[in-house]
Amino acid sequence: MKFILNESMIGINGIEKISLEEVIEKFSYPEDIKIKIEKDPYNIHIELKYKDFTVYYNIYYYVDKEIPEFHTLSFVLEKLYLNDKIYIKVGEEAKKVISKIKKYLEENYKSLNYKYEANEYSGNYYFKDLDLTRSIAGKNIEFRIDIYIEFVRMNNLERTVIKTIDKKTVTVDDVWQFDNILRDLKFFPKGVLYYNYKIDEKALELANNKHIQVIYFDFMKETIKNALNTLEQVLPDKDVIGDPFWALMQVDETTKNNTGIYCIIEDFLPLFPSKKLADACCKQQKGYAVFGISQRHLVFLISLAEKGLLPHKFGIIQPSKQISSTIDYNVEMYSVDCNIIREVYVR
Repeated sequence: MKFILNESMIGINGIEKISLEEVIEKFSYPEDIKIKIEKDPYNIHIELKYKDFTVYYNIYYYVDKEIPEFHTLSFVLEKLYLNDKIYIKVGEEAKKVISKIKKYLEENYKSLNYKYEANEYSGNYYFKDLDLTRSIAGKNIEFRIDIYIEFVRMNNLERTVIKTIDKKTVTVDDVWQFDNILRDLKFFPKGVLYYNYKIDEKALELANNKHIQVIYFDFMKETIKNALNTLEQVLPDKDVIGDPFWALMQVDETTKNNTGIYCIIEDFLPLFPSKKLADACCKQQKGYAVFGISQRHLVFLISLAEKGLLPHKFGIIQPSKQISSTIDYNVEMYSVDCNIIREVYVR
C-alpha cells in the first residue's frame, strides 16, 4: 500500500482527525493490538500493528487529575510519499530526507512562514504563527473561522460556521464577537458555539436571542468514548454473549486480556455456533480463550469482509460424528460467504 501525506500536512491517506475508527475503516483490522495503561500519571497507550506499518494512539492525562490533557495519533512507516513523486524512507541519509522536505515545502507551501536550521546530521523546521483555521471574506474584513461546513440539502446550500472556546468560561463578549462575524459574512450561515468548560448565564441568554446554537462538547472525553467504542467493536470481552457465534481469540499471558487476534485455521476465521463446542476446541489452542461475537461484532466483521479488508474467509464449525457422549475434537468447518452470513444470521 502507498502512504501519502495529506495536503494539509496532517495525517496520511485522507485521515486528518484523530480517530481509531477511521484508521480501521481505511486500513482494515490490524494483525495485533496492544494496550498499555500507566497509572502514575494515568495514561493510555494503544498500538495497532499492521503488516507494513504501525499506528500509535496515546491519551495523556493531567498529573494528579482524572481528566485527559491531550492525545496523539502517529503512523510509523517504511516509506512516506510527500506527493506523487517525492518520498522519504527509512534508511535514507538525514541530509537527503531534509532536502526533500525542504523542496516539498518550497514548492507547495510558499506562504508558510518558517525558518530552517541544519547541522551535519539533522535539521529542524520552526514554523511561525502556523494557523490551520480557515479564512472567509466578510463584507468589510476577512475573518479567521475555526470550522466551516457546507452541504446541499433539498437543493439548498446549507452553511455552518463553528466557533470553539477551549478551557475558559464563555462570556457575553465572546458571543457578541461571534455574532458580529456571522452578521458581517456575505451569506447567512448557522452559527454553532462549542465550549468545554463553562458558559456565563448572560452569555447563554444572548446566544439564544441571536439564534446561536450552544453545545457543551468535551473533545477529549468524546475522543476517548470514540476510541473505546471502536475497541469494543473489534475486541469483545468475556462478558459478551455470542449472538449467535463464538470465536477463539488470543489473550495476553499476564493480564489474560483480549489482544484482538482471532484464531485462524487454514486461512479461515472459525465461528462456533455454541460456546460448549468452542470451549472444547479451545483446549487445543494454547494462549487462546473463547469470546462471544455479538450482533455488532458480527456486522463489523462482515463489513470488513465486504470491503475486502478482512484477509481471511469465514468458516462455520459444526461437530462431526462423535464417538462418545461428550464433545471431542471431531469437528468440520464449512466455508460460508459473508453475504450469506449477513442474510441468515444478522437481525
